[in-house]
Amino acid sequence: MGGREAVEKLLAIDPDITAIVSSCNAKTRLWQIMHNSALKGVVPKPFTVPQLSRVLYQVLGPSV
Repeated sequence: MGGREAVEKLLAIDPDITAIVSSCNAKTRLWQIMHNSALKGVVPKPFTVPQLSRVLYQVLGPSV
């Protein structure tokens, strides 16, 4: 199962989910806009720990 299908299944269970996608696909930005109620961040592949950390902090805030 790909990321899109996974998020769609999760949204069917809970429409208030928060998702972060990791992708090397340039179309991810478009997908993020289309599903922006769930997708709060995108981490490009390959990513570094600092890149992932920044996105997690942006999405989850200082409580992490």
